[in-house]
Order: sequence, then C-alpha cells, then structure tokens
Amino acid sequence: MVDADVLYGATTRGLLAYLDHGGAIRMHWSPLLVDEMSRALVKTGRTTNDEARRNADAMHASVPGAMVSVLEVQSVFAAAWPGVNDAKDLHVAACAVALHAFAYYPGASKVHLITRNAKDFATKKLMALGVVQRHPDAFLLEQWDDEPAAMAESFRRLRHDLPSRPSVETLLVKLGNDGQRRTAAALLGAHASGAFAL
Repeated sequence: MVDADVLYGATTRGLLAYLDHGGAIRMHWSPLLVDEMSRALVKTGRTTNDEARRNADAMHASVPGAMVSVLEVQSVFAAAWPGVNDAKDLHVAACAVALHAFAYYPGASKVHLITRNAKDFATKKLMALGVVQRHPDAFLLEQWDDEPAAMAESFRRLRHDLPSRPSVETLLVKLGNDGQRRTAAALLGAHASGAFAL
C-alpha cells in the first residue's frame, strides 16, 4: 500500500508501477490517497487541476488492480485507529488494514505500508494489525537486493517509455530527488559497472 507522499514523486511512482507490471510487487491505493496526491501536486505548482485529473486517470488505468474502495477503507477506520499518531493519516492506515480485512492477499501474514511519514504512525500497533511500515527507499532497496534483474528491467522500461527518453543518470537524479537516494546510488553503481543495462 502506497501513501500519497510516495505517489507524489513521479519517478518513484513510475518505478513502483513498472515493478507492479512486472509482477515483483502489487501496488495499492485508495481514491482518497490519489486525491491527496493530486491536491499536493496542484498546490505546489507541479501541475494544473486538469493535468492532475488526467494523471489520476492514467494511474488507475495503468495499475487496474491497485484500487481499494472508499467504502472498504472507511469500514475499517475503527480497527485502524490504534495504528496512527495523527488523525489525518487514519485513511492511510485504514487502506492498508483493508487489504487484510477484505482478503486481497489470502493467507498473507502482513502487507507493507510504504510511506515517508513514519512519525504519523504507531509502528508496533500497525504490526499487530498485519501492516509493516516501510520508507520507500528502504523498500525499493530491498527489492533491488532480492530481485535486481526485475528492478533493472522495471527502471529500463520506465526510462524508455518516458517521452523525454532521459539518460540513466538523469532519471536516477530524479529518483534520488524523490528521496530514494540509496536506491539511486545502487542502480547507478550497477549501471557504471556494466552489471545491468538500465
């Protein structure tokens, strides 16, 4: 489950989507989180309202299995409440809890909540609800360690599908600027050594 503060970074959002396409992970979000991301993009001047709507539509189309409905999220607010330190993030924790409550992963003991806002969540209480909180850089670095070929292929596909066709180095700078500096450094090292084609 991906928080809005992670979805805000276009390069990180794209890389996660391509990892989902490749079967390495499964992304999830709710309409509430996509709306939160869109408002932040408009507020900071990164995009217009129309562009934000088109971007949200493209997200839903590109990862069709990602959506957790508002009704599902709201129905587990009470169960998710112990997992937050800040009420404004209740819908984030509830989205992750809903993945268990509505059997998105039958038999799974845990799901990941990918967020940069660690202080807003009660980590141990979330774990008791089957939700493991992870920073996106740590999560992506773990994916790299576990499945470097899948990560490299996802990054390569993202780069080649972008209309601007950025260089490896340019896109890795953007990934680092999103906050995923250790992941960007690991990919740059692999690229420089010739271990993986990015």
